Amino acid sequence: MLAGGFYRALLSKHYSGPSRTVKVVYSSRTGTSKAAAGRLKDTLESDKIRVILLPIEQYSYEELCEESYLVLLLSTDTDGTPLPGAKDFTEQLRDAVYDFRVDKNVLEKCKVAVIGFGSEEYPAKHYCKVAKNCDDWLAKLGAQRVSPLLCISDTRDVEKQVSRCIDLIKKAYARLDAEPTDQRTADLEDDVESVGSEESTSDTEDGDVEDASGACGGNDKEMVTKKHRAALTREGYRLVGSHSAVKLCRWTKHQVRGRGGCYKHSFYGIESHQCMEATASLACANKCVFCWRHHRNPVGRSWTWAQDPPEEIVNGWLGNHAGMVKELKGVPGVTPERFEQAKRVRHCALSLVGEPIIYPQINTALDLLHQNGISTFMVTNGQFPEAIRSLIPVTQLYVSVDASNAEDMKAIDRPLFEDFWDRFIDSLTALKHKKQRTVYRMTLVKGYNISTAAEYAELLHLGNPHFLEIKAVTFCGKGDGSAQMTMENVPWFEEVVEFAQMIIESSPWVEERYEIACTHRHSCTVLIAQKSFKVDGVWHTWIDYDKFTQLALKYSKTGKPFAVEEYWAPTPAWAVYGAEEEGFDPEMKRHYRNGKTPELGKQIRAKQLREEQERSSKWLVHGQDHHRLVAIKKVEFVFDDLVDCKRTLREIAILNRLDHTSVIKIVDLVVPEDLVKFNDFYLVGSKWILAWSDDISRVKGKQKKGRELKRQLTGHVVTRWYRPPELIFVEDMYDEAVDIWSAGCIFAELLGMLKEVVSFPSDRGPLFPGSTCFPLSPDHKHANDHKFHARGNKDQLNMIFNVIGTPSDEDVESFEEKDIQEYLRCFTKRPGIGIAEVFRAASADASDLLERILVFNHKKRLTVGECLEHSYFKEVRGVELVAKDQVFLPFELESTLDEKDMRQYFILEMQKFHPEVKIPQELTVK
Repeated sequence: MLAGGFYRALLSKHYSGPSRTVKVVYSSRTGTSKAAAGRLKDTLESDKIRVILLPIEQYSYEELCEESYLVLLLSTDTDGTPLPGAKDFTEQLRDAVYDFRVDKNVLEKCKVAVIGFGSEEYPAKHYCKVAKNCDDWLAKLGAQRVSPLLCISDTRDVEKQVSRCIDLIKKAYARLDAEPTDQRTADLEDDVESVGSEESTSDTEDGDVEDASGACGGNDKEMVTKKHRAALTREGYRLVGSHSAVKLCRWTKHQVRGRGGCYKHSFYGIESHQCMEATASLACANKCVFCWRHHRNPVGRSWTWAQDPPEEIVNGWLGNHAGMVKELKGVPGVTPERFEQAKRVRHCALSLVGEPIIYPQINTALDLLHQNGISTFMVTNGQFPEAIRSLIPVTQLYVSVDASNAEDMKAIDRPLFEDFWDRFIDSLTALKHKKQRTVYRMTLVKGYNISTAAEYAELLHLGNPHFLEIKAVTFCGKGDGSAQMTMENVPWFEEVVEFAQMIIESSPWVEERYEIACTHRHSCTVLIAQKSFKVDGVWHTWIDYDKFTQLALKYSKTGKPFAVEEYWAPTPAWAVYGAEEEGFDPEMKRHYRNGKTPELGKQIRAKQLREEQERSSKWLVHGQDHHRLVAIKKVEFVFDDLVDCKRTLREIAILNRLDHTSVIKIVDLVVPEDLVKFNDFYLVGSKWILAWSDDISRVKGKQKKGRELKRQLTGHVVTRWYRPPELIFVEDMYDEAVDIWSAGCIFAELLGMLKEVVSFPSDRGPLFPGSTCFPLSPDHKHANDHKFHARGNKDQLNMIFNVIGTPSDEDVESFEEKDIQEYLRCFTKRPGIGIAEVFRAASADASDLLERILVFNHKKRLTVGECLEHSYFKEVRGVELVAKDQVFLPFELESTLDEKDMRQYFILEMQKFHPEVKIPQELTVK
């Protein structure tokens, strides 16, 4: 039967809304323009104007021709480029302007206003560039401006600017029917000019730091405005003076409670509960996508603000830190001894936020810390090389290495400087000439800066640092400015270790000089050190802090330099790479968050694998008795639907009876607390690989439903990305060919795990990642428009055709329904990229197998038997290994089973691992 709604989709027309409806479309990264769009919507609706609010990702250029009233709120990214979600729209708009076939009055019915969002701290040519371009292009296509272009800078009070812009838009719509267009625009231009002059002379107390860009040092304007002060205070910062801050680190809280210290405790021997995290300058020259401060701090390219005396700053740090430590008194786990120790600051991590090295009197502040017996860990973002050269010796000097090339750095750091890469390279070179301990600090973000390890190895030549710290990014919630950061961007500890090893092995020069010295699993951090720090087989990454203080004070008086060997100390065995403790101090007590780990009977230590946007959860765990990886699958709502319940039971029963190295092996079924009422349970399996052909052959051959080749609980038989073309149109056409196609899609993902294709196996992606699938799950704005989906690159069929090509006339006519044939002929003819081109690193046999599986016509697709006979498998398996035994499942003989029956069968499966478990009497009584 044809999928419901398909005929309607071919025949229906576009819906035209009321003529006085305003569509408000926004592009946003930090949420500023989104919030402004929401305020504009509320304001217009209060004037009885209907408003449709949409993110630009859900808006297309084709809709412009039908608009009567439109407001665009557009943010500008680094280098004056549109945000990723706005790229398609802006490119299509630009193309229309320069396409001679497009009528230059095509938008004459559209009355439009454009509001731009940007930062004046970036070069002037990039300021609100996207909004400026779109405003110009719309006008060239005949759109009528109801307001001149409005620009909002985050260097001033954004709330005030947004309020004024909304007021202007409101006035514009009030004048629409009252004045001619020319007079209306002239009036609004006068309003805009008054706004501009008012903004440019706004009170600096409410303005943002970037308002003073281009000014010289010595300005009396304070860095921290009321807006910044309020935002930072809410996040727990104690502000000191006008440009400094201190905050109690979570690791300080951890160690004062005896729950373990930070990686600096493991790598360098600091006492985390005696460490103070601070900054001398809240302003930064980057807007990094992974910034865990969510861009609550100011930005700037030079010092343009009033300077607080260094004595006041250091005293303010110490006083505020002491006050925060006092608040820990009485907290569970805090002993009197550790509490008293925590009052005495021994270490200062100048890495809180911003760029402390640009504070003009930073050397004096550092000297004051050393006089108080406080070690100094200075972190810089590598944009101020001269400040690095003039810096006095500190305990350890860091440069953040967030990317290995200019393109990646621009994407991840979003630097304010146009010559950011030259500044970065110069900073690394400056590091090479410093006499104290130097460190490259890498924050690893999957999808952003995990590029070729060899590129990072090349950077080691420039600065020749003593250490390279590689840390997985800390996910602190999406927040503002996180650029769509999710848990998927957080590498696993094993991936960080593997990447560290890849850097070492990528260059003979690096391999000769560097080695992994320490790890700290708790913070997902790895330390690579110069081999010179290994003395007689013992690592000396720790620091003799008393000795450093002596040397630093002597340098302050005499200027006599000193070497790193003079204050190094042996690293304890528990912190060294390969130790069982994995960097966790055995004198501390490990604390597990989020409650207890599942009791699996084998002391399995669980760690959640990923947040799934579905009801099923999975874990990757280590069995501590044999140190092997297993997988845990949480199956929820088991008895909500008895048909699905029986399918789940069938899958478990089959897997319990199959014994083959390439088939998932169940290790345990966790016994729930209440056997009579349980609705969820945990299934523990071996770390699995997909021997898909064998699996389908084994199960399909016995008329059983094959192992699920998709994620759980989706709305259709097969998940979109694994759905074959025939199943898109005829949902009951489910046969072996469907499973073969799905298995081929998974095989493609496995080919995508080759190191020549991705840095890590977990970086793999689907071969056909469609975002819509007409008519089953169409774009909701074009649910009935089949032609829209035929020309939309993100629809599932388009994704398939981009690779394998459009079907031949013969294959199109294999569908009897004329409307399906008509739809397939709407697609632009193309040969497709081809499997061999997509997977260049794959063998010829692998490519050939996949090409013969992913065939549009299901009748021409390889069968299971043909797959097994393919030359790709000739060296790894023989026909005799295919299981032929009959799998007997008692409950299959029953035509009807009620919930009590199903529970008893589940318990029987659990008894295979827990023979002591008995079936409750309540389940046996009918």
